[in-house]
Amino acid sequence: MTSYQIRLFLTTAKHKSFSKAADELGIVKQSLIYQLSQLEKELGCVFFTRTTQGIHLTEDGNKFLKFAKRISKSYESFKESIKKDDNVLKIAVLQQSKTLFLKELINECKDEYNITFEFIPCSNSELLQKLESGQIDCFLGHNRNHSKLISFEKLCYSKPVLLMGSKHHLIHKENIKLKELHNEKIYIGNLYLHMYKKDIESLKTNQLIFREEVDSDISAASLDVYSNNALAIVPELYASTFSNAVIKEIDMKESEFGIFYIHNSEQIQYFINKAKEIYKSK
Repeated sequence: MTSYQIRLFLTTAKHKSFSKAADELGIVKQSLIYQLSQLEKELGCVFFTRTTQGIHLTEDGNKFLKFAKRISKSYESFKESIKKDDNVLKIAVLQQSKTLFLKELINECKDEYNITFEFIPCSNSELLQKLESGQIDCFLGHNRNHSKLISFEKLCYSKPVLLMGSKHHLIHKENIKLKELHNEKIYIGNLYLHMYKKDIESLKTNQLIFREEVDSDISAASLDVYSNNALAIVPELYASTFSNAVIKEIDMKESEFGIFYIHNSEQIQYFINKAKEIYKSK
């Protein structure tokens, strides 16, 4: 049993609907049902019955509801007591974060606010779940669909750019449009895959390589770009990760970049305020 599973149960019991609970939590319905079934299997009981009017708590479900509320309240109280006594801020670290002024931001928070940082290695697919489960306190990233429990503080806008090697056949072309990239091998991340789904699906190529924000395998993408065999579409903020690539503008809209968090602690607010100062000066 995990705190994450308890949160899923309480949200489902509140809405009496798997779909509505999944929407509030920002996860897919199938994932919610799977997590609850695993908890039921562990405890040897059934929480909900399904009828044409929706879902309803069983006798065991009502017993567990009282227990889950007590556990959730105690868990949150304990977390808050630790945060008051401990000046540690747990932050997710992605490969591309090295380029996003993170070092400067952390150093200034250490010096000015005496905050200690714990760095948690994380992939893009794990970020929201680790934040909700309390494994991390915050992370820097591009705005995306997320649970109403999670807050997002915008720092700046980030536009997509097109990266290529110095001898790529498009090197002298300006004002490149996404729809012109037929038959090109392209590395593109989930963020832009969802934002430009129709445009991307219309490209006449079978060489689209989808990555988690492309950062899940920067080295492979870099080699392909540098050797003029491929293109990469990445946020401008991440472009310096490809240190030898040529940066070209492309007709794609900006997205918001900022800080995700749940508990607005004193440390989080210091971190946000300092981040705004730094990003504003860039």
